[in-house]
Amino acid sequence: MVRHNPGPLGQKNKKHKTGGHKTKGVLKKEARGRTVSRSSVAGSAHSTLSRQTRKCQASQRRRLKNEADSIAKESLGKENKPPILVAIVPLSGAPSGKELVEQLASCDSTIIRSNTPVAQYFTLPRFKTRIGFVTPNPNDIEAVLDSLKVADVVCFVWQVNHELTSQKELLLSLLLAHGMPSPICLVNGMGQISSAKQRDLAWTNLKKTINRFSLPTDKLLKADSANDGLKLLRTFNDGKKKKLLMQQRHPHMLVEKLDAADEDTSKGTCTLLATGYIRGPSMNVNHLVYLPGLGEFQLSKIFAHEDPNPVRERQREWNPAAGNLAAEASPSIQESLQSEIVPNEMDGEQILIDQDLKKDEKHLFVAPEKKKMPKGTSSYQAAWIIPDDEEGEGEGDEEEEEDGEDEEDTEGSSDEGEGEEIEPEEAEEENDQVMDEDARTEAADTEFGDIMDDEVDMDEVAEFNAERQNEQWPDEIDTPMDIPARVRFQKYRALKSFRESPWDVNENLPYNYARIFKFQNFNRTKKLVLKKMGEETADCVSSGTFVTLFIKDVPASYLASIRPDSLLVLYALLPHEQKMSVVNMAVKKHPTCKTPILNNGTLTFHVGFRKFESQALFSQHHLSDKVKMERYLPSTGPCVVSVFAPVIFPPATVLIFQKLPNDTQQLVATGSLLDNNPDRIVLKRVVLSGHPFKINRRSAIVRYLFFNRDDVEWFKPVELHTPSGRRGHIRMAIGTHGHFKCRFDQQLDAQDTVMMNLYKRVYPKWSYTSHITKLPTVLLNQEEGPLNGGQARDEMEE
Repeated sequence: MVRHNPGPLGQKNKKHKTGGHKTKGVLKKEARGRTVSRSSVAGSAHSTLSRQTRKCQASQRRRLKNEADSIAKESLGKENKPPILVAIVPLSGAPSGKELVEQLASCDSTIIRSNTPVAQYFTLPRFKTRIGFVTPNPNDIEAVLDSLKVADVVCFVWQVNHELTSQKELLLSLLLAHGMPSPICLVNGMGQISSAKQRDLAWTNLKKTINRFSLPTDKLLKADSANDGLKLLRTFNDGKKKKLLMQQRHPHMLVEKLDAADEDTSKGTCTLLATGYIRGPSMNVNHLVYLPGLGEFQLSKIFAHEDPNPVRERQREWNPAAGNLAAEASPSIQESLQSEIVPNEMDGEQILIDQDLKKDEKHLFVAPEKKKMPKGTSSYQAAWIIPDDEEGEGEGDEEEEEDGEDEEDTEGSSDEGEGEEIEPEEAEEENDQVMDEDARTEAADTEFGDIMDDEVDMDEVAEFNAERQNEQWPDEIDTPMDIPARVRFQKYRALKSFRESPWDVNENLPYNYARIFKFQNFNRTKKLVLKKMGEETADCVSSGTFVTLFIKDVPASYLASIRPDSLLVLYALLPHEQKMSVVNMAVKKHPTCKTPILNNGTLTFHVGFRKFESQALFSQHHLSDKVKMERYLPSTGPCVVSVFAPVIFPPATVLIFQKLPNDTQQLVATGSLLDNNPDRIVLKRVVLSGHPFKINRRSAIVRYLFFNRDDVEWFKPVELHTPSGRRGHIRMAIGTHGHFKCRFDQQLDAQDTVMMNLYKRVYPKWSYTSHITKLPTVLLNQEEGPLNGGQARDEMEE
C-alpha cells in the first residue's frame, strides 16, 4: 500500500476569518456546557434603559450632589456651627497676614470684630456668617503646619512681579506633602500696574508659577480694593470646603484660652482648662485627647458656654463665667491611658529573652573606655578603630550588636557622643593650641557664621565616604581576623532563596515585642472604630459648641511652656490610638537633603496630628514577606521606615525631620503611613567576600573569606555566588588558614569575587518619646547653604 507523504512545500489552506465578532462555535467552546440563566437575561434586558430614564437618573445624581454641597456649606460659619477658619500664609514680598486682615476689616463697615490671642473673628451680617483668621509666621514652620491641621481654608498671598525665593518654594513643597484644606490664591499689587499689557503679562506669569505647585488658578483673586475684599470674604463663605481626612475623623479644637486649676504640688500636676470651638465630629468626654509635645490625657468633664461670636446681634452679651455641664466622664467606660502591655515574667520563652537582656544590661551602659588614637583623628574615625586589647570581643547581646557591631557596620554610628573620649595626653596637646584655635574660630565665625567646624566637617566627610562605599559594595564587610566567623556571625543564618525560603514570624522575638499590641485583623478594627464614631451620641458634645475641656493630670510646667499667642491644636483620639505598636511608613528622601541619614538614627516624625521622636529602621519597600534592611536612607526611590509608636489609622501624611548640631532641624523625607504591622520581617544582610587565587574552569581555590579551617567547615552548607551570576558550593577545606576549594555552575573569570550572604532579623529600637522640643526648621537648598541657628531663631521670633 502506497502512502502519500507531503513535501516541504505543502499546501496551506486559508483560515476562515469571522471578523470582529465571535462565531457560535467559539461561544459554545467558551461556555463549556454552561447555560445562561433567565435572571441574567432579564437583568441584561433591564439594564438597557431608555434615553429619558438615563437623563432622569443623571439629574437626580446632580441634585443629590448639590444638596450634599449645600449641607457642607451650612455646617460652617452659621449658628450653632463653628466659624469658618482661614489660615493666611504670605509668600515672598507679600504683606503679612495681619495687614491683610486689617485690609479686609475696612472693606465692610458692618463687620463686627472679636480678637483673641490666636485668632481674629469677623461676624458678617451681610452674609450671615462668621469667619476666623489665623496668621502664623511663615518663617515658623511648626506654626504653619499647626494652622493647616485646624483650618478650613488656606489662603496663599502672592505678590505681583516678585520672584518666589527658593526658601518659599521649599515651604510650599513641604505644605503640599503635609496636606492642606481647600486652597485659595490671592494676588496683591495688581492695581499698582498701570499698563494693561503689563498686567496681563504679570497675571500669566503668576498663573504659571502657581500651576507648578498644583494649586488652583480658577480661584485666583485680587486684593486691591474694597470690592475685591468683599469678593474674597464671599469666597471664604460660599466656596467649597474640602477638609483633611484627620479633620473629618477626629474632633479637634483651636485653643483660644488656656488656664490651670486644682494644682497638686506633690505630684506636680494640675487640671488644664482648654477653651475653644469643637470642630469636626462630636467630641466624646470618655475619649482621650492629645496635647502636642506632651502626649495623651483623659478628660474629667466638658463645660459648654454661650457662643462669644453669635450671628445675631441680640445675642452679643457673653459671659465667660456662665457655663453649664455638657458632659462628664464615666470611669467605668472611659478610655484607659494604658499604652503598652506589662509582660508577665512567667510566660515561658519570653522570659528567656528578658533574662538575657537583664543579664547583659550592665554591659549596655558601661562608660566608654579612653582609647589612644593618632593625632587629628575625628570621633567618627576613632569609633571605627579597634585597639589590640579589644581582641576577642563581639559576643554581646542583640541590642549591643545593633548599636556598634564592628568596624564595617555603620548603623550605630549615629548615636551622639559615642567614641568621643580621648586620652588625657591628647587633651593637654589640644589645650596648648587653644589660643590659635580660638583666633581661627573667631575669624571664621565673623565671615561664615556657625558653619565652619573642622571636627564636624571631618565626620561629615567620613559619613559621605561610608555611604558611597555602601552604594558601591552594598552590605559587604570584611571577615574579622581576631574573632572566629562562626562566633561573630552566630546570630546570622543563610537562606537558599531570599524570596521563597520561610522565616517564622514569631521566632526569637525581643522583649519589647511583649509590650506592644497586635490586631488580629487591623482593617476590620479600623472599620468598626470609624463606624462606631458616627453612631455615638451619649456623653458627646456636638461640633460648633464653645466649650472648656477639663484635662486631668497634666504636668504643671506645661502651661508655662506655652506662649499665649502660640497656636495650640488639640485632637481627640479614636479608640486604640493610644496603644503602642510597630508603625510602618512609606517615605522618600527629600531632594534638598544631601546629608547621609544613617539607619537607627533619632528623627522627628510628624504623622497626621502626632509629633514624636524615635529611632528609625529603614527597609526596602515591596510586597514580599521578607524585606532587606537599608543601612542608609536611599537617595532615590521609596523606603519603609519602621518605629515603635502609638497606633495610627491610615491614611495619614508623614514628614520626617532631623535635628542639626546648631539646634535647628531640616526636612529629611516625606511620605504616607503604610500600616501598623509588627509582623513585618526586616532582615539585615552581611556579605562576606573572598578572592579566587587559583581557577581551574569551574573549580577554584578561594582565600580571605575565612581565616581558619573550623569556619570553613561551619559554613560549608552555605551557597556561594559571584557578581557575574555564578553559583557554587564549598567542596573541602585546604590547610589551616581558611583556604577552601569550591565548584561553580559555570567557569569563573579572573576578576570575579566569591561572596556569601548571611541574614538576621532586626527590629526597631524602643526610643519613642512625645516630649519634643520645638526647634526652628531650616529648609536646605542645593544652591543656598543652610541658615545658621541664630538666624533661623531670629526669623521665627520676628
